[in-house]
Amino acid sequence: MKAHKLTLSAATLLIVMTCSFAHAQNAPAPAAGDGPNAPAAQNPRDGYMPLDDGAKQSATDKSATVAGVEPSSAVAFRTFSAGAGLTLFRWTVTTHGNIIRLESPAGFEHLGTGSRGEGYAVSMNTAIGIVRYFDAGYVEGAGCAGNVRSWSPVVFETGLSAAGTTLIRDTCDGVWRLTQTFSRNAINHELTVSMSLRNLTIFNYPSVRLDRYFDGDLDGDILDDTYSRTLDAVAGQDGILDNLSLTAISFNVPHSTAIHSFGGWVPSITNQASLGSPVGPGDFVGRVSYLLNTINSGAAKTAKVLYKRQ
Repeated sequence: MKAHKLTLSAATLLIVMTCSFAHAQNAPAPAAGDGPNAPAAQNPRDGYMPLDDGAKQSATDKSATVAGVEPSSAVAFRTFSAGAGLTLFRWTVTTHGNIIRLESPAGFEHLGTGSRGEGYAVSMNTAIGIVRYFDAGYVEGAGCAGNVRSWSPVVFETGLSAAGTTLIRDTCDGVWRLTQTFSRNAINHELTVSMSLRNLTIFNYPSVRLDRYFDGDLDGDILDDTYSRTLDAVAGQDGILDNLSLTAISFNVPHSTAIHSFGGWVPSITNQASLGSPVGPGDFVGRVSYLLNTINSGAAKTAKVLYKRQ
């Protein structure tokens, strides 16, 4: 198995090193009636033009900068696709391990409008307070001191297959190594993200949290989605068309879910308080927060989430 080291220049992604790593890992249409005289079923997608609906995309500036952070240097890296038409399941991951597009079925994209906000955050207690590292796709932490820090621009890839890949990235200060394994189940419109967080230091860190969040703009537009959550999952829905959910599937690891307005979302922190549920219509972000508790020197803990389009 080969692993590839990824670095970014202004316009070019270069693979500059290989090394070895060993690492593990339908919703039916509404009934139209029965009997010989029942009307022909109509596809609810007929006539729906999500990318041309300017009225739904005119209010929020989803590309605005956020104070205290720098724009992400991540770029689209690999796209995985299966099926076609109504069975299409296509998604794109960046060089930094953010999912920036998820299209299913064909022509209906759920993460690629505006800011492409999907990613992860890590926090732990230290002598200087809570220290955080985050990458939300369109923005990420800057600098390598203080309470908000960056991730390394160097990422390693291993385990590439037709169904997904594994990306390995350290924090800028060498404290943590995050191994993200992306694996799809195209038939069920599912994408599993396994996140393993390893302590690379000689210290034991308490109260460690690992979050995953997504700015879902269902069916390619904003401001018309409703969001709801349970103890294990948070989901956005665009009318009667599509639902995109993020579910905590490491049930034995303490976790919570949350909904944020896009404007109120703070990607640099973990376990941000939730809005009430359900909420909408509007533009929202869904979050799953795992409490990993203490991670000792050299140890690792794993938490998994599942994206599903219904």
